[in-house]
This record gives sequence, C-alpha cells and structure tokens, in this order.
Amino acid sequence: MWLLAAIAIGLLLLVEPTSPQMLRAAAAYGIFGLVGFLAQMVVAMEARLLPMVNWFWVYAASDYRVAPPSPHAMRDRFLQAIVFIGWAAGVPSLAAGMFFESATLVSVGAWPLFAAVVLAAIDNVFVVIPARKCHVAENWPAA
Repeated sequence: MWLLAAIAIGLLLLVEPTSPQMLRAAAAYGIFGLVGFLAQMVVAMEARLLPMVNWFWVYAASDYRVAPPSPHAMRDRFLQAIVFIGWAAGVPSLAAGMFFESATLVSVGAWPLFAAVVLAAIDNVFVVIPARKCHVAENWPAA
C-alpha cells in the first residue's frame, strides 16, 4: 500500500512544477517510500526469516533427532498485532506530519513507530532465546 502511495506521489512530483507544496509532497514521498515500504519490508522479512533460522539452529542442536515446533508458532501473535497497528498508524501520521509541516503529527506518527520497533525487538528476543538455550558456546553458529 505504501509503495503504491510512493509511486503515485512520485509520478505527481515528476509532472508538476516545483513549488512549496511539491516540496512538502516530496517529504511525504520519502516517508512512504523509505519508512512505509522499505523499512516495513525489512521488518516483515525479518519476522519470517528469524524463526526459520532459529528452527534450524534448534533442530541442529538436537542432532536432527527432535523437530522443534513450527517457526509459525515461535512468534507472539499479540505482540505482532501491536507491531502491525503501530506501523499502520505511524506511517500515514508521520507522512502527514511531514506534508503539513506539523511537529505534532510527526510526533503522533513517530511514537507508534518507535513502540512497534521496540516491541518487534522484544518479540525477536523471545524467538532467539530457545535457540540460545539449546546451544553451547562451541555449537553457536559463527556470525
């Protein structure tokens, strides 16, 4: 959704002459493209890849004898829902704040994004802890 918004604003910036309003639209374009699409895509891929890697680590630690629970069961669904709400509310508020040059709207958008990132990090720790418990130092994969 945010990629489509960035594309639409980008096309508008391409055809419209430079003006103060277009400069504000460029700020919203940056938020939609970089924060709304790119950063959110990185976070979404991490939410899928980290449990899968953790599953392999735990399975390897058991010498491939006992399959761990599914990677889909490793995430806390309640935390994921809060993170989703934070991103869904934060990105448009942050973009609106940049467009309207409103520090209040930027703050209203930035705080849910900050909370979403912190909660996603906490959820990541909860995903990695079982793998850490299953490994001794010499079996931990090299970074």
